Amino acid sequence: MKLKLLALLLITSLIFLNCSEPEIKNINLKDAIFRAEGNNPAWKLEIDSNNGIHFYSNTKLEKIVTPSSTLVEIINVATTNYNAETESAQIKIEIFKKQCIDSEEYKEFKYEVRVQAKNTADDDFQLFKGCGEFLANKN
Repeated sequence: MKLKLLALLLITSLIFLNCSEPEIKNINLKDAIFRAEGNNPAWKLEIDSNNGIHFYSNTKLEKIVTPSSTLVEIINVATTNYNAETESAQIKIEIFKKQCIDSEEYKEFKYEVRVQAKNTADDDFQLFKGCGEFLANKN
């Protein structure tokens, strides 16, 4: 009986270990001007003036890559916004100059980020929240 219970516990442990969220690809674009990420669900974003937007998440919106030619930048006093659309997806990014603390790493950033993304076939956008940083002398 003890052996069966021990085997059951081992199998259950292995199942839970394999259920963790997969690691999201590191992007590291050469000319990235902004980088952001968030948790729950996990996501990463890089904006590059030459290569557009690269967004990856652990949701059905697994990957959105837009060319720079579709990137629209809008800057005002409180926010910087980027919008882009491809044949298969649409993404809207809002960057707020506001202190943001990463909930998992407890690292402090200067910018709070909200990403709204959807596949073209979907009716509603999915919201992703997190923190980010400009990598160039932009803001």
